[in-house]
Amino acid sequence: QALLANVRYITIDGFEFKDLYSRAIAVNQLGDTNWLIRRNHIHHIGRICTDTDSGIVGIRLGSGADNAIIEGNRIHDIGRLAPAEQGCSPATSFYQNHDHGLYNSGTPNVIVRNNIFYNCNRGWAIHSFDGPDVVGLKVLNNTFAFENPYRQGHILVFNNHTNCEFSNNIFYDPILESLTFGPYVFSGNVVRNNITFGAVITTTNPASGVTYSGNIDNTDPLLVDVSVNDFH
Repeated sequence: QALLANVRYITIDGFEFKDLYSRAIAVNQLGDTNWLIRRNHIHHIGRICTDTDSGIVGIRLGSGADNAIIEGNRIHDIGRLAPAEQGCSPATSFYQNHDHGLYNSGTPNVIVRNNIFYNCNRGWAIHSFDGPDVVGLKVLNNTFAFENPYRQGHILVFNNHTNCEFSNNIFYDPILESLTFGPYVFSGNVVRNNITFGAVITTTNPASGVTYSGNIDNTDPLLVDVSVNDFH
């Protein structure tokens, strides 16, 4: 597990992170700026029986981690056990939505591009929430696959977001929609040129502040073989 603080211009490139308790990479503190996290294989994180209300994540970006780039990673099988998995019997419903592939806690100017996210089915592949308003988030050219059976969407955008972009992504088989927007303030955001299979780009349109163009709903992207996680 990489858990570093108050460091800048760090590159984490080409590692495998697996079988960890709660998170693979956490960039937490003010001053943790300009990180590049690329070409890592992050999987089977937090596969335990627990009722903790702390989220289990592949990558966590804190509110001070400005200008991070998350690029070319393969992130999958993130999150705790559900009822009946390996005999688990949780006392709460936290297993339904607390654990994520990437958790963005109010971090500005983050770029998430050319990643593959799948089996993030105890929360969302990307959850952008918490902390201050999110400015300048860019989610570009990623592939997202398979549903969370308890919640809709592959991406949850759940506080004030300004000048963010979600473009050229493939969303394969989410529940109902690809992007879920919370009841917050949005301004200058763009959702364009995405393709969704088995759902639509969004059903939870904000009242204003998001512009849509060129998105294709309910269309097979012709991936090679999702049964063996080949997303070419």
